[in-house]
Amino acid sequence: MSTLSKSATAGVFWSFVDSAGTRAARFVLNVLLARLLLPEQFGLIGAVTIFVSTATMLAESGVGSALVQKQNPRAEEIRALFFVNLLFGVALSLLLCLCSPLVASLYQAPELREMTPWMAFVVFLSSVSFVPAALMERELSFRPLAVASLLAVLLSGGLGLALAFCGYGVWALVWQQVAGTGIRTLMVVALCPDRGRFLRGEVRLKAVKGYMRYSGHMLFAGGLNSIFENAYGLVVGRLFGLDSLGLYFRAKAMYELPSQVLSRVAIRVMFPLHSRLQDDVEALRESVGGALRSLCFVSFPMTIGLIVVAEPLVVLLLTEKWGGMVIFLQLFCLAGALYPFHLVNLNVLKALGRSDLFLRIEIAKKVLSALALSITWMFGIEAIIWGQISVSVLSLFVNAHYAKTLLGYSLSVQFAETLPSGLVSLIMGLSLVLLKGQLDIDHVITVPVLVAAGGTIYIGLAAALRLKAFVELLSSCR
Repeated sequence: MSTLSKSATAGVFWSFVDSAGTRAARFVLNVLLARLLLPEQFGLIGAVTIFVSTATMLAESGVGSALVQKQNPRAEEIRALFFVNLLFGVALSLLLCLCSPLVASLYQAPELREMTPWMAFVVFLSSVSFVPAALMERELSFRPLAVASLLAVLLSGGLGLALAFCGYGVWALVWQQVAGTGIRTLMVVALCPDRGRFLRGEVRLKAVKGYMRYSGHMLFAGGLNSIFENAYGLVVGRLFGLDSLGLYFRAKAMYELPSQVLSRVAIRVMFPLHSRLQDDVEALRESVGGALRSLCFVSFPMTIGLIVVAEPLVVLLLTEKWGGMVIFLQLFCLAGALYPFHLVNLNVLKALGRSDLFLRIEIAKKVLSALALSITWMFGIEAIIWGQISVSVLSLFVNAHYAKTLLGYSLSVQFAETLPSGLVSLIMGLSLVLLKGQLDIDHVITVPVLVAAGGTIYIGLAAALRLKAFVELLSSCR
C-alpha cells in the first residue's frame, strides 16, 4: 500500500472518529437536554445560531479550502491568512454584538438581546482555529482534530447538562456552545505541529494575494449557501414562532446525524486526496466514482430507515412534547437522499481549483432556493421543506454538469452505479414498513427491533447480490 493510501486510510478512520464521535456525543447530550428543556428554548438558541453560523462562515473567508488545495503554501502566506481570519473574526463578532437589538426585535424575543453578544464570542473563538485545522487537514492528520472535538463536546456537554438541571434554561445552551468552541480552539492550536508557521514571524498581508481569487470565490459561494440555508430557519422562526423553530431545528439535527457524519468524513478525506490527483483525470474520476458508490451504499439505507422509524424514535428519545417534529424529520430525509451526489460533484470542482465554477453553480442554486421559498412560505413549514426537496432535485443537474464536462462522469453514469444500493434500500424500507405494522409493543422494543431487522436485511441482500459498493468497502477494510 502506498504512503498516500495509508494516509488516506488513517484519515478516513480518524475523520470518522471526529465526525461520528462528536456528532453522536452531541446528539446524546442534546437528547438529554431536550428532555430537560422546552422546544421554545431550543428555538431561541436556534434563532441566534442562524446569525452566528453565517458570521462564522464569513470569518473563515474560504481560507481553509484554499490552504488545503494549495500545493506548497509558504510560512509567510500561512501567517497572513491566520491574521486575516483573526481580523474577520473580531470584526464580525463586534458587528453581531451591535446588531443584538435588531435580532431581538426580529423574533420579538427580548431574551435574544442579552444572548446574542455572548454567542457572538463563538465567531471570534472559531476564527482562531481555521488555519491550524486546515494545516492538519491538508496533511490528512485528523487524529488531533478528533481528540480536540471529542473532548470539547464532552466537557461542554457536561457543563450544559449541569446548568440545565440547575434551572438555567436557555443559558445552559448558550454556555455549552461558547465553552465547546473555546475548548476545541485551544486544543487545535496546541496540537497543531505547524503552529510556529502562523504564530511566529512578521505578518505581510500582501502574501494572501495568491489566495484571493480561490478563497474569494469560495467565500462568496459559502456566504450564499449559509445565508440561504439560514433563511429557512429565519422565516420559520419569524412567521411560525420559536416553538416551531425549535421543532424544525431538532428535526434537521436528527436527520443530519447519520447523513452528514458520513459526508463530512468523506469530504475531509476526499478533498485533500482529490486535490493531489488533480493532474491525473483518469485516477481522479475513478476515485470520485468509488467515493460516490461508498457514500450512497451507506447513506441510502440510513435515510430510508430513519423515515420508517421516525415516529417511535422521536417519542422514545425526546418524549411526546417533540412529536410535532416527526413529519419535518421524514421530509428532511427525503431532501437529503441526494446529498451524496451534491457533495461528490461539488468536491470535484474544489479539488481542481475551479472555485469560479463552484461559485457559478451556487448562484444558480440560490436563485432556485429564493424562488422556492417565495412560493412556499405562505403554505406552512411542511410546504417550505417540500420546496427544499424540489430545489435539491433540480440542483443535482446543475451540480453534475461540470463533473461530466471535466471528468466525463455524467449524472446517468452516477445513477447507474448507485442504483443497486438504492433498490436494495427500498426493499429494506418496505420490509420495515410491513414489520412495523405487525409490532404492537412499546417503543423501547420497537426501535431496536426495526434497526436490527433493517441492518440484517440490507447487509444480507448486499452480500447475496455482491453489490459492487459492498465488495469495494470490504476490500478497503482488509
